[in-house]
Amino acid sequence: MPGGIKISKPERLPKDNVSEADLYAWWNELMNYLNQHDNFKLYKEKGMYSTWQPAESEEDRILSLNKDDKGDLDMRQRDLNNFITIIAGCCNRDHYMMVIKQSTSLKWIWEELTIIYHHQHKGKEFLSISDLQYNPSEQSPLSFYNSYRAKILENLKPQGTTIKWKNNLLLAKAETISPTFEDHILLTTLLIIDKRLPNKVKELYGPRLEQGIFLMDLKIDILSNVSKILDDIEEESNNAAIKVKENDYQVNFMGSRGRGRNRGRFNSNFSRPKPQSQNKFCRLCHLQRQQRNVVLSHEIGDLECPSLSDRDKEGIKAKYLVSAAVQVEEEEDELEKMANLHGYGNQDETDSQED
Repeated sequence: MPGGIKISKPERLPKDNVSEADLYAWWNELMNYLNQHDNFKLYKEKGMYSTWQPAESEEDRILSLNKDDKGDLDMRQRDLNNFITIIAGCCNRDHYMMVIKQSTSLKWIWEELTIIYHHQHKGKEFLSISDLQYNPSEQSPLSFYNSYRAKILENLKPQGTTIKWKNNLLLAKAETISPTFEDHILLTTLLIIDKRLPNKVKELYGPRLEQGIFLMDLKIDILSNVSKILDDIEEESNNAAIKVKENDYQVNFMGSRGRGRNRGRFNSNFSRPKPQSQNKFCRLCHLQRQQRNVVLSHEIGDLECPSLSDRDKEGIKAKYLVSAAVQVEEEEDELEKMANLHGYGNQDETDSQED
């Protein structure tokens, strides 16, 4: 091809462990390489010689010229032999003779390869999509999206597929992804990464989806900001947890103080510790950028807090002891006052006065 770009022949396929995406990529490179020869289009799908006899039963493969072909039979046979030999040479050596001796069409070769590498289109293969999990330490949101979308592409139905649930509809052409399905793939990717993402993306990007703008138009912007969006979600969640704790404090502590100091005498639950809130949060660990499970495992001031020094912990213990002593003393004073108020006084003094 003078003045054109020369396309190199793809490398041989390995014997096994070839993913469907890799097999498709290899096949596409092979087709592009073969397209550099004008006569090879005769042996591809819809060509004059798209099917031929297997060499193990007919060495020349083509017995006669097509009625619309004005060329030479020997040249067609020679070109077909070269065509098949190139393809076999790009396959694994274990499959070389199978392609040379048994192939009857380009479609036959492709279908045999999908069988060899276990990539037939079956319903159970579609269910394997659910095995995909996002791992932020190994892949970016964009690379995970590409992996997820590639898995969808691998399971699109090829031409000639019979759709039984749709009255045995026969697909006249290979299935493709619609614009709406593309949006759905992106939305599902966000859901797999973190189930909180779709609502946050709706809040941030929803107002921009107007006048013909679709979710896919914002794909790069959204996926490149996933980490920041998740950080914002975490911060909002932590702030909400702090607000809940502040409200609990005001209701449970400040409210009880407003009911008078005699609560210790008559409230049977006064000395019982209140059940801890399930929404634990240590702001000190949060500021120290501890892991999320650590931040949410305890309250601020907890003696098990990894952000506290030994000196801090000793100080907190001392304050607990002083506070407990003061509380006991206050309770005793309150009990004595209440007893005097109701005329019970000190029993020993009463007995001595009667004598």
